[in-house]
Amino acid sequence: ASDVYKRQLEGGSLAVTLEIPFGAEAALDLPVTEGSTITLDGRSIENGAVLEAGDHRIQVTAPAIADPAAAA
Repeated sequence: ASDVYKRQLEGGSLAVTLEIPFGAEAALDLPVTEGSTITLDGRSIENGAVLEAGDHRIQVTAPAIADPAAAA
């Protein structure tokens, strides 16, 4: 579980900053597509990876996020 998180879209990528409290861990379940890549603190990882406590920055290229403008 995440104690603190922030997310934003940057140039078509999803950026997430999160803090996992001491003694906890978190499993990634990110909105990915076939063309997505995931980086954790600058290194490549797979969706479903388990993160240990600490501050982390995650970036997902080509995320599977709905475009609200497309529904109009």
